[in-house]
Amino acid sequence: MMFPKTKPFRSRRYLNWVASQPCAMCQAPADEAHHLIGIGGYSGMGTKAPDDLSIPACRSCHEHIHARPELIYGQWENIARTLHRAICEGVFVEGSYRGETLAERVTAEQEAF
Repeated sequence: MMFPKTKPFRSRRYLNWVASQPCAMCQAPADEAHHLIGIGGYSGMGTKAPDDLSIPACRSCHEHIHARPELIYGQWENIARTLHRAICEGVFVEGSYRGETLAERVTAEQEAF
């Protein structure tokens, strides 16, 4: 079954939150958000996975993920853990954007990209 093509989720606020979490690999302070690579057609030449498919990573672990293909398959578990934490902490709760609904804020952020 073919799924309709959707616009990828883009949110600077979410990426900043992801980067503020401990590294998903070593638990050191994260430096950045690592986007999913190499699985499910979410990445490739000139493309980037949606922001919701990212994990917190320190610079060293981020480089290891890109350099060692065997680490690619652990990304799904870490993405699930990151999304679970975001949901539990209310990162996606409506009204958390100065009175805007989540849908309004996401639309505004996507239009800015």
